[in-house]
Amino acid sequence: MNSAITLANTAILLADLKPVIIDDNIVIPVVTRYGKATLELAVDDSWGWWVFTCNLPDGTNIFRDEDLHCEVDQPPHEAARRIRELVTRITGKPKRKPVNPITRTNGVASWTAKAGDSFVVTGTRTDGKRFTIRTKHWWHAKGINVWHGSKWLLRDGRKWLIQRITN
Repeated sequence: MNSAITLANTAILLADLKPVIIDDNIVIPVVTRYGKATLELAVDDSWGWWVFTCNLPDGTNIFRDEDLHCEVDQPPHEAARRIRELVTRITGKPKRKPVNPITRTNGVASWTAKAGDSFVVTGTRTDGKRFTIRTKHWWHAKGINVWHGSKWLLRDGRKWLIQRITN
């Protein structure tokens, strides 16, 4: 495929990143945790690769050698996907923090049940020993008489507090 056509098609797929084509290169302005930078993409016709360079304000390059190129023969949407991965890595955008599934209204916890939910009841017995009970049913966890402890919703590997009991 002609490198100019590949360059143009890829730039179209990256329109939301505001690319600029300068001297047969795609230049994407990015803001990193180090300051403003540009990600430049060029097609090396002799090797048939995309070549990536990232011009950080201090002149350093954050790419490893294997990140610096990918084959031009890939369809433009694959190249665009790879470029988006690099832009995300450069900008250092944090991963989304999970949203708490439990809402509280007047001190009463509520949530929408999902397949795979389970519940954990932890606490201290009256003789001072700790205990943990795991169950798949809220009605079972709700019915456990806890003297001092907590009831938790387990979802997607995280624990969300439903109720804390202190007597």
